[in-house]
Amino acid sequence: MGDGDGRVPGFYGALVWAVVVDGRPVLVAGDGEPGRTWLQNRQAELLLAALAQQEGSIIVGCDCNSKESSSSYRMLAETLANAAHSRPTFSLPGASPDRNVQHIDYILYRGNLRANGTYVIHSSGGSDHQPIVAIFSVPDAHD
Repeated sequence: MGDGDGRVPGFYGALVWAVVVDGRPVLVAGDGEPGRTWLQNRQAELLLAALAQQEGSIIVGCDCNSKESSSSYRMLAETLANAAHSRPTFSLPGASPDRNVQHIDYILYRGNLRANGTYVIHSSGGSDHQPIVAIFSVPDAHD
């Protein structure tokens, strides 16, 4: 996707990794969007264009700094599902299910993945955001 260093051209801090889960490739991308609407929209366009070139399952962690009502989020939501909309199926020590309707950070995905809940980690590690984690499974072909 970039020039070999894992970065997506034109992005503020975006990184991309390819991982294998249960023998299946999953692309994982992380994006941080600065707080200007036009720039958030442009980065959403660039991310979607880069992801359109990729086949298979994709997970995107986004420090979007924008709510679900924002234009950049709506652009992303046309192609990617929000893991926070999944029903939590696990309990995680030191975390609670993410039920905040005013999200600004997201874990988005597409493809052959099932989101099994998104959780807020109670320790922020010094950040102004509380970390979130999503649990995914890869369904069998006949699920």
